[in-house]
Amino acid sequence: MTAQYGLGIDLGTTHTAAAVLTGGRVESVRLGTRRMEIPSAVFAAEDGGILVGESAERRGQDEPARLAREFKRRMGDPVPIIAGGVPFSAQALTAKLLRHVLDTVARQQGGPPSDVALTYPAHWGQFKRERLDEAIRLADIGPVRMLTEPEAVARRHARARRIEPGQTVVVYDLGGGTFDVAVLRRDGDGFELLGTPEGVDQLGGADFDEAVFAHMLAAIDGGVDQNDPETAPALARLRRDCVEAKESLSFDTEVTVPVAVPGRYARVRLSRAEFEAMIAPSVQDTVEATRRALRSAGVSAGELTAVLMAGGSSRIPMIARVLGEQFGGRVGADSHPEHSVAIGAAWSTGLSVAPVTTAARARVGAVSGAGTVKAADEVRTVKAASGAAPVSPAATVPAGANSRQVAEADDGATSAAAPEFTATAAAAPEFTATGAGQGAPASAATVPHGGGAVAPQGGAAQIAPAAAAWGLQPVVQKGEFTDLQTPADPWAVAEAAEAAAADAEAAAATTTHIPTPRVPEEPALDSSTHYLPGGTYPSVPPAPAPTNRRRRAIVVAAGTAVFVLAAASGVALSHLFDTETKKKDDPVAAPSSGVSVSPSAPAAPSDTPPTDTILIRTDAGKFNQDSWAPKIQQFNPGVKGPSDLPNTEPGDLLPRWSKDRTQIALTKRLSADEFAIYVMNADGSNRREVAGGVTSGRAAWNTDGTKLAFMKKVEGVNQVFIATIDSEEEPEQLTKSKGGKDDPVWSPDGKKIIYFATVNEISSIYELDIATPAEPGRPITKPGDGNAVDPAISPDGTQVLYVRRPYDSDDPNSDIWMVPTAGGTAVQLTDNPGREIDPSWAPDGHWFAFARGAWDVPKIVVMRKDKGVAEKVLTTGAAREGHPCWT
Repeated sequence: MTAQYGLGIDLGTTHTAAAVLTGGRVESVRLGTRRMEIPSAVFAAEDGGILVGESAERRGQDEPARLAREFKRRMGDPVPIIAGGVPFSAQALTAKLLRHVLDTVARQQGGPPSDVALTYPAHWGQFKRERLDEAIRLADIGPVRMLTEPEAVARRHARARRIEPGQTVVVYDLGGGTFDVAVLRRDGDGFELLGTPEGVDQLGGADFDEAVFAHMLAAIDGGVDQNDPETAPALARLRRDCVEAKESLSFDTEVTVPVAVPGRYARVRLSRAEFEAMIAPSVQDTVEATRRALRSAGVSAGELTAVLMAGGSSRIPMIARVLGEQFGGRVGADSHPEHSVAIGAAWSTGLSVAPVTTAARARVGAVSGAGTVKAADEVRTVKAASGAAPVSPAATVPAGANSRQVAEADDGATSAAAPEFTATAAAAPEFTATGAGQGAPASAATVPHGGGAVAPQGGAAQIAPAAAAWGLQPVVQKGEFTDLQTPADPWAVAEAAEAAAADAEAAAATTTHIPTPRVPEEPALDSSTHYLPGGTYPSVPPAPAPTNRRRRAIVVAAGTAVFVLAAASGVALSHLFDTETKKKDDPVAAPSSGVSVSPSAPAAPSDTPPTDTILIRTDAGKFNQDSWAPKIQQFNPGVKGPSDLPNTEPGDLLPRWSKDRTQIALTKRLSADEFAIYVMNADGSNRREVAGGVTSGRAAWNTDGTKLAFMKKVEGVNQVFIATIDSEEEPEQLTKSKGGKDDPVWSPDGKKIIYFATVNEISSIYELDIATPAEPGRPITKPGDGNAVDPAISPDGTQVLYVRRPYDSDDPNSDIWMVPTAGGTAVQLTDNPGREIDPSWAPDGHWFAFARGAWDVPKIVVMRKDKGVAEKVLTTGAAREGHPCWT
């Protein structure tokens, strides 16, 4: 039987993300092959077929007239969107996107979700919310609970860290196409929505992309022949390059974009300062909206504990700087800002599908017309009006209406599953609604004024624990979606998991406070910038020293966010923003603490390493001499010791698992200076040569196990080659530059090669696009970080382990570091005074293995990636062992 799970969906203007809550933990869902999220795009094929997401975007590059995107902005617009000559409403396109997400997740999870939460911009009015209801009905996705995007972000952060009672935060959500801001205050163990949320409907990353695109066209004097059939595809490719350029400027101070249209070609440089000047007026609009939200809430900037950023566009370094300057210097950034809303939405399904302790039973309140939380006059369940559409629960009063609900957990609650915010009045059947709401829309598909929740379809409604505690009775309603029901007694199902989750959370508790580090002046981009694009484990500074002041423990729970804090200091373009708040007299403190954990783990990973087989090279004879006879061995950590890998031979070295662990690639030493690449099945069968004349370096598998990347010398210089296994075709040469390079690894999407290249006598890690290999590629590490070699990309593609060596070639020390694949702040994971090399990720993405020690006595060591936690030495060093391969 398929385990129950809750699904949270962030329907974004440019990208759509999802997360699931199951077993008391939240995990982001991989909707695409390249990224966790997918483009919010629909392609109308000539044969009448519909493509959604990445496949739609790919086809749209060649046939842009058939591609529909950013249709969220057109919600409610009576003018149809034309794709491939076919008219679509924004609601219809949204329905196709929602259906695609639900089907994708259902395939991965083995069945449909038991609860679905969907978010929308807080500033949307009743008309747009009703159009979204229509899209939900068209998608036929069953009962849906609705909440605003800032509310979802607040849930995400509430799960990640404690904020002292009485402290106030601003949620600043700058996404691909819309901007939302809301003010919330901690009230006991719950939150209070203050004032009225603000937003700008036509402001986000898509507008920034358009500014870069216009800049590129202006650089070629707009000389574009619109009558040329090749123009449209060329402009589509240019738009894609402009998006990548914008994203690159978050970690680079300058980018170069090739502008190629029929009859025109140029390479246009764009600096970060130029880009910031382009977007400064839009950023000022978000600042003004934030000020309006604060005025509505009756809160001054000086009263804020932090500004919590969300949305992919909040990655832009300028955003944190400006917010820090304008609103008091404390700015929190989730390590996955583009996933914050979806993760928060998933947590909102927690009361119906995940264990909650008795102490966390919710108290339900209603929001008055002024926007502050007040006690409810009445708590009741409401059945949908007769004749409502089958998915009418999705169309109940949304969070944007005045009948909001906020659940406040009783003091001392430690549940992994109970969110510190509850869903809005549009909650799924397990929630109850408050009475006496003001201004809620009424229709056949909504609840009359006063709010309410609809019973689930498919039989008797199950009462939420909160509702049961208030003595509410179930509402019986017949429907078709029996597979979306929750168990009759969800607490009985979850009892064992509840106890385990509580124990794990208690063990993972730690303390923190909100520091206020300085931000350097531009154009410098150093470690204090704290740009954390998509990394699961950014930096983990030391814990603060104990003080007499009581600190609230934070539970390292699913969906944990990393607070990245910035203060205004030397901000470029600051003259464009008028500061309304009084500058504080106290000096800005240096960073003193921070917490970073996996966004999908309810507690720290186990201290016991995974038992997946590790391959290692074991040496006999004198290293690199004629007597040297390396061989390949295998062992399972904590299970059994090393044994010879079947069908390997003396001279085999540098083993590498394929992604699915069914094949193994080997570099074989044929003579002192002659090597070849072999592959075989994991059991040793079907061994054969793939390429000869290679260097002594490692080979790397692509995702589907059909190709290998490796190094081969051309005119005495190492170059990256790609060979198709069991093909008569000659290997393809990917690189041609004269600089040194080595250690290629394949990105999980199969489109990039991660390797190190030496530029100006400094080795750095680069990402090279296979289709357009402009060497050396996009930098992942920075020259100021020292020589970086031996990259290893994490199974989810978000992090790169590498070996950092001192500039002094006589210094034998080297350590393992980790950096987000998208670039940003590198984290030192090991600090042993000896040599530490050859990192390899475990399949679970939490652990990694490496070799430590001098050349003649190395040991194989494993540890968790959260900065040296749970280190375990697996071998004694009696044998010369190296090059561990876990994945």
